[in-house]
Amino acid sequence: MTTLVCVPPTRREWTALGRISASIALTETAVWMSLPLITLGLASAGHSPLTIGLVTALPAAAVIALTPILPTLVRIAGAAPLFHLASLLLVATSMLLVSLAGSQSPLFWGLAAMLVGTSSVIRWIIGDGTINRMADGPYRGRILSVHETIRSSAIGIGPAIVALTGGDVAIGFSIAAVLGLLGLLGALGSRFHGVESPRTGGWALIRAVRASPAMVALAFLGGLLESAAATSLPLYGVAAGLGAGAAAALASASGFGNLFGQIPFGWAVDRFGSRRPAAVALMMLGLGLGVLPLAAAFGSVGFTVLLAFGAGAGALYTLAVMRANEATSGAGILATIGAIAVCYTLGALSGPIVGGLALSLDPHWGLSGTLIAITAVLATIILARR
Repeated sequence: MTTLVCVPPTRREWTALGRISASIALTETAVWMSLPLITLGLASAGHSPLTIGLVTALPAAAVIALTPILPTLVRIAGAAPLFHLASLLLVATSMLLVSLAGSQSPLFWGLAAMLVGTSSVIRWIIGDGTINRMADGPYRGRILSVHETIRSSAIGIGPAIVALTGGDVAIGFSIAAVLGLLGLLGALGSRFHGVESPRTGGWALIRAVRASPAMVALAFLGGLLESAAATSLPLYGVAAGLGAGAAAALASASGFGNLFGQIPFGWAVDRFGSRRPAAVALMMLGLGLGVLPLAAAFGSVGFTVLLAFGAGAGALYTLAVMRANEATSGAGILATIGAIAVCYTLGALSGPIVGGLALSLDPHWGLSGTLIAITAVLATIILARR
């Protein structure tokens, strides 16, 4: 009889994982600085909210446009050169924006937004694909959740740096350029094995979606709930009678839950598989959304409710990534991670629209009711046995 021994990653393996995760976190911090800085640059030039909204949506458009051809680019250029080239692109774009921070042209800002999105998606998909392959073992859930926690920290740190600099566009992009350079240097010498994709043609993303509808449903729902929370919870708080600071704290509570809730779910996946932790995350979301209309009035209790909601929402993308190895189905890991990235991005684009419509229907119960209904529909796909 053979006994299987679960061996944790060695110090060298943890170092390799940590270098890639830290590199991505540094450059993603620069990306999450760039988005509000581009908004501030356009606003100072006197452009309309519609123009600002269209330009700041272009990084998401870059994700959707580039993802289908990324496996082909990796086959041609190699994963490591392309990963580092994306860092250089981010540094060069940030330095250009430092010198032209006072530009009045929306076309210039739009081009910059596309370049930022292009850099981000290349490193995002190659990085997540690499960590996915490196974490193929009994500690897979914990490793992936640690990586996603490190990477997700950029979502909060980037805008915080912009706030600390007083929204100065030139200073902000100077810091972004330095962070991008540090991310580039930190990843030099890292190996990106196992992410080269077979020649699968232009339908690889579709095959990945068909291989695991639950995986892409998790990603879409995660993107939708995270973006809806970030954009709609402050508006909800104001409608509930809170001051501006307290209303913003609602989104902050959800964000902290997102950041610190991923590692427990990673441990649970290693112990129980991915289906039961997904069910727990969905129940946390349902309960959090169900009491959301009451949470704003109960101080620390409301903060705790939103922490739980944020933990459940943040776990969804990580749970989707954990299913990637099961869903490659000949499409290759990059196409599978790409399918997750596209669906997450589509969800993130939908979140502010859904949240805005829900609040316009009913400022008190509209947001929670709408998000509960969407979560319930997608839960039938996520929890279906295949």
